[in-house]
Amino acid sequence: MAFDGYSLQLSNVSALNPRLRLASNLVLGQYRHDAVNPIYGERNDKNLAAVTLTLFLSDLFGARGWIGNATLAYAREDNAIDFYDTTASFVSLGVIRRF
Repeated sequence: MAFDGYSLQLSNVSALNPRLRLASNLVLGQYRHDAVNPIYGERNDKNLAAVTLTLFLSDLFGARGWIGNATLAYAREDNAIDFYDTTASFVSLGVIRRF
């Protein structure tokens, strides 16, 4: 079963101060299947939306070259066939080393 659709992503990175940056992403999409699902007897069209926010802090704990990051993410996919509906969210913390 093939499908056609589109998605749009908007991204932005902002410097909040010399050490702090915020990266944000918004994704919206819509997909239409060309055939009926043989089990459920209907087309499984879907809409999706996702947002992520990531905060970067340079010189973590005063250590030059180390960058801390924290991410919050949420995504939702709403399908015409409820069995395939999906929701996901996560929080992550990390450290990056620049040489």
